[in-house]
Amino acid sequence: MTATTPRNDDTIADGGSQSFVAYEYLTIRVPREKLPLYQDTYAAFGWTGEAYDSNSPTGVVTVRLKRDRNLPSKAVLAQLQASAEGALRSISILERSRTTVASITATSVGIAGSALLAGSIFTMQAGHLALSIVLGVVGLVGWALPWFAHRLIRSRRTVAVAPLIDHEYDAVYDSCERAASLLP
Repeated sequence: MTATTPRNDDTIADGGSQSFVAYEYLTIRVPREKLPLYQDTYAAFGWTGEAYDSNSPTGVVTVRLKRDRNLPSKAVLAQLQASAEGALRSISILERSRTTVASITATSVGIAGSALLAGSIFTMQAGHLALSIVLGVVGLVGWALPWFAHRLIRSRRTVAVAPLIDHEYDAVYDSCERAASLLP
């Protein structure tokens, strides 16, 4: 959406009337903890924050941005911005992946432990006490193991994705530097 707004610092000397600037607007939703990163990133592409809506209980902030429509090298800025946005999405995905794999594994082990405990009860009712005790012990271990498995897998995944996250941050910073050099 484009709007024409008077620019207060651009008055014409002969009559004192104001010139007009056309702006383009963009609304994005970002995680609250990443707001400074997004503000700095979009500022490098000529965007300025207009309003922030932080009343969301989900931890997501709505940011409304605007910039002058008459920027030089707008096509190159758009490509650089798309590259930075892709890297920001990759960072979010990689950060979520640290706990996703660990949670899936821990949940699966916990469900298997529950199934073994259920099997223990069924075998006890069928009169197989020794098998019931073995299944019960293994089922209880299956209930205790997820906490340790989650911590181990999360720490290993954190180490594995740290260089990838750093690479994506470098891509964001590179795009921002190149875009900032194109702005007046």
